Amino acid sequence: MGVIFAVSCLSRLYLFARTFPAAARQPYQPPFLDRVLALPELSIAVAVICGVAAWTIFTRRHSAQSWAIAASLAHLLIFLRTFILHLRPGSIMGYYPSSLLVAILGLATFLRPGVPESPS
Repeated sequence: MGVIFAVSCLSRLYLFARTFPAAARQPYQPPFLDRVLALPELSIAVAVICGVAAWTIFTRRHSAQSWAIAASLAHLLIFLRTFILHLRPGSIMGYYPSSLLVAILGLATFLRPGVPESPS
């Protein structure tokens, strides 16, 4: 899962770099929920969470399980924001099924009872 979170971190940074110039030129102020969920700053927040999760998993930190759960929940938010904001993407890929897959795998892996925490 650490590799998946590392790749996710890099892809979110790329997405931010690609979408930020267009978002910065918006002439209107969107509603608060749209600003939080739809603007590129969410990509930076998810990239940071996934990056820290990957780093703690690779270095076997005690907090790896907590960060991995947070990264999985962030991916779930990315998937659900399409439905929260009532967006109509042009294709199935607009719903971010890969984020749903990462969220399910991460939560299934790190929420299992009896999973020992990594020693520090």
